[in-house]
Formats: sequence, C-alpha cells, structure tokens
Amino acid sequence: MKSIRGKLLGSFLFIIIITVLTIEGFFIFAVRNYFYRSVEEILVNKINMSTELYENIFHIQI
Repeated sequence: MKSIRGKLLGSFLFIIIITVLTIEGFFIFAVRNYFYRSVEEILVNKINMSTELYENIFHIQI
C-alpha cells in the first residue's frame, strides 16, 4: 500500500512530465516551422533572382 506522500509524488511527477512534453512539442513545432519558412523564403528569392537574370540575358519574358 502506497503512502499519501508516494501518491502525491507520483501525481506531481506525472503532471510535470506531461507539462514538459507538451512544452517541448510546441517548441519543436515552432522551431521547425520557423526554419522551413526561412528556407522556403530563401529558395523563392533565389528562383526569382535566377529568373530575372535569365530574362535580362536573353531578353525574353517568361
């Protein structure tokens, strides 16, 4: 039979673990989205620069 102290410790430990995992999941999601958006923006800018350069060199409209 567990004591009251053991039950409270188990409950608090469970709550702390759930809270940490939730915050960690949110943090991972936020960081991943931030980096994916940054990479997407960089790639779009490079594509636009390449297209403009191609248009200027060959004098055609795409």
